[in-house]
Amino acid sequence: MKEVKGVAELFTRHGLPARVFFAEDATEQNFKREAPHYSVIHVATHTVIDTKRPHLSSLIFASPADGSSENGGVLLAGETYAINLRADLLVLSSCESGIGALTLGEGMIALTRGFLYAGARNLVVSLWKVADRPTSDFMQLFYARLLNGESFDAALRESKLGMLANEATAAPRNWAAFTLLGY
Repeated sequence: MKEVKGVAELFTRHGLPARVFFAEDATEQNFKREAPHYSVIHVATHTVIDTKRPHLSSLIFASPADGSSENGGVLLAGETYAINLRADLLVLSSCESGIGALTLGEGMIALTRGFLYAGARNLVVSLWKVADRPTSDFMQLFYARLLNGESFDAALRESKLGMLANEATAAPRNWAAFTLLGY
């Protein structure tokens, strides 16, 4: 929650709108309904990766109290193709969100593929398990740089260097998992 609040505060300080969903409001339905309206989307949740059946990899959202979700708040990779995004940047701040299955003739089948197909032009994802506190620190650095006009790749690079320069966060496990995909 600290990570998302911090990101939202950065946007607000720059006079930009930020819509935030926490706890029981962070549902799959709210994501599907609201995400198409934003150019920057930040999702801090849990990822489940299924390398044998990559279409079943998923992001975990809150289950709606009324039970209206057929998947109980689980957004499957196969469902991401049907979301109509216009995002310049989608950040999946969760463990292993960039992992998938390499399929002959198809390439990487993962959450990333579905979101790119859905219209996200760039994604920041993680390639292994990440810890909450350093991830939150990393995301604050990343968005601060982004909102100060740096490109996605420059903001990512400089944030990594910032983490590396700090003795408390210098270990690669704290920052190296994040990568940028897109065009």
